[in-house]
Amino acid sequence: MKKKITLREIASKAKVSAATASIVLNDKKNQGISEKTWKNVKKIAKKFNYSGNNKRRRLDKRKFIFFMEEFSYNENVASKLLEGFNDFDLKNHQFVFLFNQLINHKNNINKAIEEFNPDGIIIAYSYTKKIDINLNNLKINKILLNCYSDNFNGLSILPDDYNGAKKAVNYFFENNLKKIPIILSSDTWMKGYKDRLSGWRDAHTENNIDYDDSFIVKPENNLENGGYIEAKKLLKKNKKIDAIFCTSDEIAMGVYQALKEEGLTIPKDISIIGFDNSKLSLLVKPKLTTVQLPYSEMTQKAIQHIIDPQKFDDNFNILVESPLIKRKSVKIKK
Repeated sequence: MKKKITLREIASKAKVSAATASIVLNDKKNQGISEKTWKNVKKIAKKFNYSGNNKRRRLDKRKFIFFMEEFSYNENVASKLLEGFNDFDLKNHQFVFLFNQLINHKNNINKAIEEFNPDGIIIAYSYTKKIDINLNNLKINKILLNCYSDNFNGLSILPDDYNGAKKAVNYFFENNLKKIPIILSSDTWMKGYKDRLSGWRDAHTENNIDYDDSFIVKPENNLENGGYIEAKKLLKKNKKIDAIFCTSDEIAMGVYQALKEEGLTIPKDISIIGFDNSKLSLLVKPKLTTVQLPYSEMTQKAIQHIIDPQKFDDNFNILVESPLIKRKSVKIKK
């Protein structure tokens, strides 16, 4: 009998991640997945008569608690994380959604477990955060989503901000754009921004391209004003900037405005790349090239692991690919 093709084999043939293949084959809303990639995954699945994960379908219905923490901090990110739930999971398993339950009363997690008696828990944050909740005494399956802890014996699922930033900077280099300041968020303590800065630095080092420390910009103001003000300062100090790497799309919006006021055209005069692939990136002209934060893919991966549990006795991290979404804000080398 011919062996059935697996989701991972389809992903390999399509040259995408398993999480991306899962989103396509579960007909989830396309977020950052190109139409070409979408059709290619579907074509391969049809060619090999893919019928889904039968092992997963045979599992008994189980109950899980999904803690969405600091929901009000960034409801946009929270909604993207929640989009990772597909109809199959919601129909075949029971999920209890609790919002903002751990911030002020960390003992609430034990109370929730006592009340609902779940088979596992997922704790998610709306921004990549280090937490200090001790969960090692819990005997049920547990996963941290978009957060991590140094003292956690379990699985943490995080976005690959570091390699996402490297892809962005390397794309500049591929198009002969080499003088590239980076504008950080004022929240430079956050892991995501630290990883994006490391990716920017290492892309320069690996390509043997020098950078000026003055090109590392840390605004003191909020995101929108920060991008605007720092872009103005950069243009005043240095007229030879080729491109600007913005560590969020909101920062990029401020940069767009600053360049417009200076009479500069994107990407003819200066190229721009953002980070997040937010709705804002599609509302500007030219549309913003940006790095996709794979929130729904991260959630789907968390669900896959908690439904089909593996035993993680150590602190183990899974980094989910953050692809570069290429649009019109980068000047292409001819």
